[in-house]
Amino acid sequence: MKTRMKNAGAGRAALAVGVLAAGAAALAQDGGGGPPATPVRVDAVRHETLQEHRRVTGELRAVARSQVATIEPGLVIRRPVEEGQVVRAGDVLAVLDARRLELELKRLQAEIKVAAATVTARDSELEMEQRDVEKLREVEARGASNPKELADAGSELDMASARVEAARQDQAVIQARADLVRTRLQDMTVTAPFDGVVVRTLAESGQWMGEGAAIVEIVSIGSCDAWLDVPQRFAAAVIGQRRPVQVSIDAVDRSIPPGAPVVIPNVDRTSRSFQVFLRIEDETGVLVPGMSVTGWVPTGERAEYLTVPRNALLRNDAGFYVYVARGDNGGTGDAVPTPISVAFQTSDRVAVRGGAIAAGDLVVVEGNERLFPMMPVSYTLPEAHSAEAGAR
Repeated sequence: MKTRMKNAGAGRAALAVGVLAAGAAALAQDGGGGPPATPVRVDAVRHETLQEHRRVTGELRAVARSQVATIEPGLVIRRPVEEGQVVRAGDVLAVLDARRLELELKRLQAEIKVAAATVTARDSELEMEQRDVEKLREVEARGASNPKELADAGSELDMASARVEAARQDQAVIQARADLVRTRLQDMTVTAPFDGVVVRTLAESGQWMGEGAAIVEIVSIGSCDAWLDVPQRFAAAVIGQRRPVQVSIDAVDRSIPPGAPVVIPNVDRTSRSFQVFLRIEDETGVLVPGMSVTGWVPTGERAEYLTVPRNALLRNDAGFYVYVARGDNGGTGDAVPTPISVAFQTSDRVAVRGGAIAAGDLVVVEGNERLFPMMPVSYTLPEAHSAEAGAR
């Protein structure tokens, strides 16, 4: 038994030695006992003259949101849209039962014909009275007329003219009632007031809807408004200045080009802040009302800042940091994690504070998410990097 245990131990020792030897051989083939360098893309830290910005937060809101309601009461006979469906302005959202209005319109159309016939009859009566008056005036011209007879004929003419006017007004009233019924018939079909998406349905087929009852709720698509809450202490730097504001939506990793916001000059007494908003075009359709947004509002004068590319920023529990490629700067080096403090953000770069980096340092902007501290990296120097930076 002891002999078998001894032989087994010797076998395991031999196997371990073999593994170590194979590992040593592999390391020797890799070029000297270390892991291979990870290829990354780098960019240089710069000195730039920028205007100071302050970070504020807010949310995305729909440009338009509406609970589309009925104008006429009625029974829903069709609701062709569902939640999540995209609709265009004029698309049918619901159809109400319009049979009674259709019958009312037919009755009014018949009354219009009767009124038109009445107007024709009154016109004929008026023409007859006009002929009688003309004949009496001819007789009067010959001196053979009866003055009372002529006066009575004139009165009859006036009454005939009034009857014509009354008949025409009756016809106009019936026509207006018919136009109103036609409008009500059109209102029995509820349509979308703007391009949007249905976010909630509030009625079903067969349901009775009162006047002004909501059918569906829709929100607009194609653009959103980024509403930002700005502390009142920045009012002097923002209100009336129309300075460009930088906005980013972290949920979709999108940065919006700077634009002049609309300022609402009204401070909320609870939060002691006022609001600004910026219209954002959404060609991709990924922006959703309610998403949180971050804004950088200009609040100070122009000054010198160190800047790094936005893609170089990483974050852990301790805060923001970047990987700096330290080494011979000839294309290889070590990825050194360097903590920084973010001052503010511009369109594609970030102004930072940090004593451990300097202008000309190379920070990793692509491939940094897979790095570990002090991992060897290989890179190509950016064209804009100076010869002095390359010599460090």
